Amino acid sequence: MQKEIIGNSFDANTHQIVLVDGEPAGILAVEVLDSHLQLEKIYLLPAFQRQRIGSQLVKQLIHSVSPSNKPIRLRVLGANSVARRFYERMGFIVTEVTPQRVFMERRA
Repeated sequence: MQKEIIGNSFDANTHQIVLVDGEPAGILAVEVLDSHLQLEKIYLLPAFQRQRIGSQLVKQLIHSVSPSNKPIRLRVLGANSVARRFYERMGFIVTEVTPQRVFMERRA
């Protein structure tokens, strides 16, 4: 069911297939807005997790946005402390907390 939900949300304008050595490894979704970039999702298949691929993707995104001076924003589930710590290590700060979500930003 989860694969179907994710598959139905795929938008070629914002989503990219992540390839590792030519093999599909996951999905990266980024929406470019006038005021900022919105990191919508990074999903990696289990075989590609814990290999620093997510870190490399975020670093590439940070590097690509540098010339525009736009911040990068994202949200994670409040219960997902692993994701929150990951993004904090990547330089994101918490800007808002709701019962369900933690909103974060990495300023230019």
